[in-house]
Amino acid sequence: MEESEIAALDLNKLVPDEDSAFDPKVVQEVEDTETPPDFFSEEWSDYVMRQFRDDELKDGHPFRDGLLRVAERLIGPVTSRQIIGFDAAGEKNRGTATVHVRLSLLVKNDRHPLYDDNNANFLIEDGIAEVNSRNTPHPFFQHPAATASSKAEAQALRKALRLRQIVAADEITPEEIQSDQD
Repeated sequence: MEESEIAALDLNKLVPDEDSAFDPKVVQEVEDTETPPDFFSEEWSDYVMRQFRDDELKDGHPFRDGLLRVAERLIGPVTSRQIIGFDAAGEKNRGTATVHVRLSLLVKNDRHPLYDDNNANFLIEDGIAEVNSRNTPHPFFQHPAATASSKAEAQALRKALRLRQIVAADEITPEEIQSDQD
């Protein structure tokens, strides 16, 4: 095609054939994209919950991995994970490990209230969790410090996302353990 032919081409008359059409999944994804509500609005929590994939939820409660993915998408990357406090499981505490975790997220989303394009702002949240055989199922209670760390991190991520009436799946005591304690 010569340059004069290209200039005269009317793009409105083009009809996409099967090989050149947009991927229907991509088109649907673009059409489904919604504008996030204000971070402090009543709609925020529902919006956040819609960001989780089905495999990141258990009975409507997000897992830590899903909380991490969504937090990094809606806020920014986790830049620091610190163990602020740790009490190992032992006889004195009836086999309960307690972990206090602090997460720092770099606020990269320009819609977040802490965003500042001139400065690096961080959102810092803490989580504390206790794990023992009375509140954690087998085999997880066999690794109480690691499990408590994951639970505490899930709690901090939930706080960062401002999910106030939602409990992470990692934080829930299974019913069979609860009924054994009654």
